[in-house]
Amino acid sequence: AEFLEALGDPDHEQHEDMLRWIGGVFDPKGFDVNRLNRDWRGAKARRK
Repeated sequence: AEFLEALGDPDHEQHEDMLRWIGGVFDPKGFDVNRLNRDWRGAKARRK
């Protein structure tokens, strides 16, 4: 929760550190859990 709070608030004292830690801009609205699940299933199937 604190991670998302820091990313979502440019004035948060850890905002810049968290951005560096994840490698850049984070857009929570751009996260597609369905795509992640499809990709995960595809990768898992290729391992078999």
